[in-house]
Amino acid sequence: GETIGVILIEDLIEATFATYHDRINPMGELQFAKSGDMEWIVDGKARIRKLEKAMDIKLPDSREATIAGVVQNQLRRLAQVGDLVQWGDYSLEVTDIPQRGDMLIRLTGQREEMPEIASEDGE
Repeated sequence: GETIGVILIEDLIEATFATYHDRINPMGELQFAKSGDMEWIVDGKARIRKLEKAMDIKLPDSREATIAGVVQNQLRRLAQVGDLVQWGDYSLEVTDIPQRGDMLIRLTGQREEMPEIASEDGE
């Protein structure tokens, strides 16, 4: 068998008694911000394919639906602040876990190397 996730009793209570707007982003907005060249801070609940479209980048293929899912799958455990995983040409670093179920992740892509240009004297 394969472990897909962990459900705690608190998750069941929250799912049962939380208001709808606490569970679902009502505007369907992606939660990410560009923080540098090829670097973003991303809400772990962000869906991979929506991020690709919004950020105009190609992320590695994954069976996981969210960025947090990729991190947890790579770690094979619940993530902690400071965890860092490599995902294709990208690194994912957990920067904050403000509350259980939420996660902020720094998504950093490798910068493409510029080809060397030979000098005019052939060197």
